[in-house]
Amino acid sequence: MTMNRACNFMLWSLCMLNIIQVAVSDVGVNWGSMASHPLPPDIAVKMLKDNGITKVKLFDADSWTLNSLAGSNIEVMVGIPNNMLDYISDSYDNAKDWVKENITSHLKDFGDKRGVDIRYVSVGNEPFLEAYEGKYDESTFPALQNIQKALDEVGVGDKIKASVALNADVYDGNKPSDDGAQYATTMYAQKFYDGLLKKLAEKKGTPLRPGILNVYLFSLLDEDVKSILPGFFERHWGLFRYDGQAKFPMDLSGQGNDKMLIAAKGVQYMQKQWCVLNDEVRDESLIPSALSYACYHSDCTSLTHGSSCGNLDLRGNASYAFNMYFQMNSQDVEACDFNGLGTIVTRNASRGTCLFPVQIVSQGERVNLAYGVTIFVGFVLSFFMFM
Repeated sequence: MTMNRACNFMLWSLCMLNIIQVAVSDVGVNWGSMASHPLPPDIAVKMLKDNGITKVKLFDADSWTLNSLAGSNIEVMVGIPNNMLDYISDSYDNAKDWVKENITSHLKDFGDKRGVDIRYVSVGNEPFLEAYEGKYDESTFPALQNIQKALDEVGVGDKIKASVALNADVYDGNKPSDDGAQYATTMYAQKFYDGLLKKLAEKKGTPLRPGILNVYLFSLLDEDVKSILPGFFERHWGLFRYDGQAKFPMDLSGQGNDKMLIAAKGVQYMQKQWCVLNDEVRDESLIPSALSYACYHSDCTSLTHGSSCGNLDLRGNASYAFNMYFQMNSQDVEACDFNGLGTIVTRNASRGTCLFPVQIVSQGERVNLAYGVTIFVGFVLSFFMFM
């Protein structure tokens, strides 16, 4: 795989397909929430403002996040999850209720600096993805119509537009994540962003959309419980790590003056402690089942071949998996047992390029890990079969 091919990244993953001609060229970001311990929204909003990011796309209408954006002057795109498309499409009254609860109740009124500056509603999240096998084909367009009609009825349809985000199935290419796959590295990600942002700074657009483009980079933060059905890289799209630390230098203005983005401020971490495989364990035949259990219930995507932790041995893999399970369970002492194989240490367990994280303090509820875990267990089992 050549550098050029590895950097032929997909615009679908960085932009909403409804690219819009606008009067400014500010770059936006997609802000997802599929994390076991979400970065507190007030801290994330401050980070956005510190870096001059003036537009965000949300994947739902979580009130905690929307309330944090009130008075920020950040333009917001609110998302409707796919599991709500049937509900919205079935009844116009349902659409009106959704708009009232999630849009008009948060709006920034004229002269009121405390509201949320909502500009778009994204109906569904890549609902036409081939993997869904047409599940949302019948409900997406009626839901779109109902939402736009409801926006029009309350008098905000001229300012807030409804749209649908499309996905990778619309064209072939590679993916600009920075971990979780052999060619997903910070080097390739940085190369892509440098090229994209330079192109946007030219304000020429595309042959079909000349002029300034409104682009949302994907995405703001890594998300450790995001579905891995498309691939392990799905949890590593962030410009920032889970804790708001920048990953690589970049210049959002497209002028090529790359430097590290301003990190999140005020982040609180849990105790500086890690769960690792006990050095006294001698019977390594006990390790694979414990490792598989830890990965099934946490995030081991960085252990894949070619990833940041892909060169660890069996014991290293176990320590990484144990620690991820321990951290994602808020450092619960019982989460470092593994039938006596695990032990808690206070010395940083990170190894080379492989970060053993310490979890952040978050009031967010833990997101269900159901999506994609079976796939990863299959990876773990096959990994040990061929070691």
